[in-house]
Amino acid sequence: MTPRRRSRPWRPWLRAASGRRSNLRAGPREFRGIPASPGVAVGRAYLYVRGYVEVEKRELSDEEVEGEILRFESAVTLAKGYLKKLYERVKSEIGEEEAKIYEAHLMILEDEASFLKPVEVMIREQRVNAEYAVDTVLERVAKLFEEMESQYMRERAADVRDVKRLVLTALKGKINEISAPPEESIVVAHELLPSDVATLDKSKVLGFATDKGGPTSHVAIVARTLGVPAVVGLKELSVHVRAGDPIVVDG
Repeated sequence: MTPRRRSRPWRPWLRAASGRRSNLRAGPREFRGIPASPGVAVGRAYLYVRGYVEVEKRELSDEEVEGEILRFESAVTLAKGYLKKLYERVKSEIGEEEAKIYEAHLMILEDEASFLKPVEVMIREQRVNAEYAVDTVLERVAKLFEEMESQYMRERAADVRDVKRLVLTALKGKINEISAPPEESIVVAHELLPSDVATLDKSKVLGFATDKGGPTSHVAIVARTLGVPAVVGLKELSVHVRAGDPIVVDG
């Protein structure tokens, strides 16, 4: 999909660009971030705000423990089915290489040593609810990735948190997909995780602008594959944008 381009200057309310912050005296508000996919796109903002999954610690009685473990196992099964569906969708819409991230997510869900067993042990020995155990175990794994020297490995922390969010949602019994942009738009978000990107209608995406992310994050890879501009690492852009605001993305 070819992004819209304008040969004459246009002064929108917001501009997301790569490079260092410049001092603007007047005119449009400008945010500087990390170039993730080249090109310039002009359009209206589609603001994606991910639903917050609140996690509370609840103590279980002895009689509740086995049922809670079964509830956890059912949520993992539901999450696996959802990821397999995302894999097939992305493979069809974008490509097999981009879909491999969901295979990596499935590997996290199937990891006995780092995920399944620690969660089960925590539920059984500490008598806590599945949500609290999942959040604790996978957040610990995510922080291990964040402490690694490689930028690529640090960015994998977002993948672990994506799996965590998916399982926490599955524990509610149903996984809802995010809504697609109603028209051609620039997707603005605090952070776009692989499961978010997969459910977007790619034919309506003119570009991406996110507060978080790096050049090897999933949204950057997808943007380059689609041939649409993207700027990530914009810090607080999503706080200042409202749905429908005119915006320019200069990657």
